[in-house]
Amino acid sequence: MSALGLARPNEFCPEFARHGRGISPLRDSMRSIATRVCPQCLDEMPVKHVEATWDRAFQFTCKKHALLLIERCPACRKPISHLRGSLLKCNCGASLLGMRREAAPSGFEHLYRALDLEEAYATPAPTFSGSTVADAAALQFCRRLLSLQHAALLKVQRGRPARLADLFLSYENMREIQGVFLSWPSGLHHFLEKWLHAFGEPPSSFLTASPLSKECVLPSMKAAIKHWAFQRHRFLKPGRKSPALVQKSARRTVGIRYVMDATGCSYDTALYWVESGRLGNCEVHEQQNGTMKYRIDKERVQKAIHISRSSSSTKDMALAVGITRGAMRALVKASVFQTIPFGRARYNVRLHPAEVFAYTAQLLSCARLRRGLDGEQLIFSSAVLRLCRRRNGTLQRFLSALIDGEIETSKVQRAVSQLDELLIDLRSLQRWEHRTMQ
Repeated sequence: MSALGLARPNEFCPEFARHGRGISPLRDSMRSIATRVCPQCLDEMPVKHVEATWDRAFQFTCKKHALLLIERCPACRKPISHLRGSLLKCNCGASLLGMRREAAPSGFEHLYRALDLEEAYATPAPTFSGSTVADAAALQFCRRLLSLQHAALLKVQRGRPARLADLFLSYENMREIQGVFLSWPSGLHHFLEKWLHAFGEPPSSFLTASPLSKECVLPSMKAAIKHWAFQRHRFLKPGRKSPALVQKSARRTVGIRYVMDATGCSYDTALYWVESGRLGNCEVHEQQNGTMKYRIDKERVQKAIHISRSSSSTKDMALAVGITRGAMRALVKASVFQTIPFGRARYNVRLHPAEVFAYTAQLLSCARLRRGLDGEQLIFSSAVLRLCRRRNGTLQRFLSALIDGEIETSKVQRAVSQLDELLIDLRSLQRWEHRTMQ
């Protein structure tokens, strides 16, 4: 790693080293296996070498010759790799010299300004340096925009954003969303409006979340999306009135703001309850300023208050029982727990804490009866995510097998308090999968 000029993952990027199944020097040092080359630079170099600037995630042009960098071999059409056998040849044997040259398009300054990369990309890249945290966050944001773009065009269910295992974005993908950055931030607002028109619901908050931390490292993007959401919904968060103050009102009906104050839900969730009829027959009046005024029966609001108080979100329950949010969502999708719809989004549901805690206690009590295992092991969340995409009923059978002792388990410490402290023997799990899938 020292010969390659790569820092150790735990020193270079602790956020990436903490996650993932294994350590890869290129991936965990935030470098990409894919690369781009400038054909004219390769022709003019007295000593053939690779420019460090070509490895940047958003460096699509050669600053010296104003040419579009080549990222695919013209012969086999496969991405050019750092691991090719020869510097001047592709793995298929085709020469990279004398390739067709295309003038670089203009407009990338808007892209760099919106992605908060303008200052960094104005300077040459140091040799063997990995991508910065800003590069990684900008790349994740663009991939999320691509997932929305494809879903809006095909009108299919939006898939999960791609992982950051390969810090590389092709020029073809960049062209699909380049219009978002041409007139910033109105381009992004127009893009979000198209998504809203296609699906009838706003994009989830994953656009504003940073892939590396809870704080967004792209402040201009977060401000633009927040401004769009405010203009679209006006009221996004509940106010300061307590549920008791709402119920003391002498009026028989209350407005949508009171529903938000009483239950702590967002405006979008409260509006969903009204439109879906969960709050009974509501009176709707359009005011002079164009906004809608709602009159909701107070007794139905009391029922919503009871549901919000007696249930908990998947995020809170995942933290309480000690598993990842993805594993909890997989259990919810498999109908392991009884759920209560709480909003428009697929996973915006509420869980009964007593049911989840009872199931957790049953699993933990079984682990206390087992001895330690010597072979390769998986934590509970990894095992759930391993089986969540199998056919229906696999997760229920897996949990029953854990309780019945068909799959060998052990524990991390003497007193186990979280589900991810359960260790599941991999060989025993594989034998159970083989018996079950036959």
